[in-house]
Amino acid sequence: ILDPDTTRTLPPKVAAATGMDAVTHAIEGYVSTDWSPHQDARSLHALRMIRDNIERAVERGEEDEEARGNMLIAANLAMTLALGSVHAMSHPAGAQFGVPHGVANAIHLPHVIRHNAAGSDEIADRYRDIGEIFDIADQEIGEALAAYVTDLVGRLGLPTRLSQVGVPEDGIDALVEGAMGDGTTLLNPREMSEEDYAELYRAAL
Repeated sequence: ILDPDTTRTLPPKVAAATGMDAVTHAIEGYVSTDWSPHQDARSLHALRMIRDNIERAVERGEEDEEARGNMLIAANLAMTLALGSVHAMSHPAGAQFGVPHGVANAIHLPHVIRHNAAGSDEIADRYRDIGEIFDIADQEIGEALAAYVTDLVGRLGLPTRLSQVGVPEDGIDALVEGAMGDGTTLLNPREMSEEDYAELYRAAL
């Protein structure tokens, strides 16, 4: 049941965090090794709806039932288990340091985009499809899309660094172990190593 009245009193930061979780699901669902034509269609349309509604839903909240309703539909469209390294990184951040899931995704997403897009032209082309939705045509799609996401996260009032949400540098080893053991790692479009995850966590600090 996608009833916007159920999110009428949602605090702005919770709306922002859950909205960024939907963004992450849509992007990871599109680039995952477990993609499908049906998920492609859902992911891309979800991103169009999120593009047009997420900031309205966060900033105007209770006053904008249309934006809240559209975000519910977008989140539903984006829901998939075909995920990747953003979720693999965010699950242990939540379990070990209490970072809210949507916040962890918002922090990790730009770094994983950069890393994955550098993996091959084929992976970069998938991100270019996503970039078109946000009017990003830069050849360096990994950097350009990552910068767009970071800017969006900042505009939504969410933290952009792990250090802002209480994750210490000496926690990286435990986080890497958790990420490597997470099943979503297997669906990431670029094969991941412990060194890759350590580098991404350090970049996100």
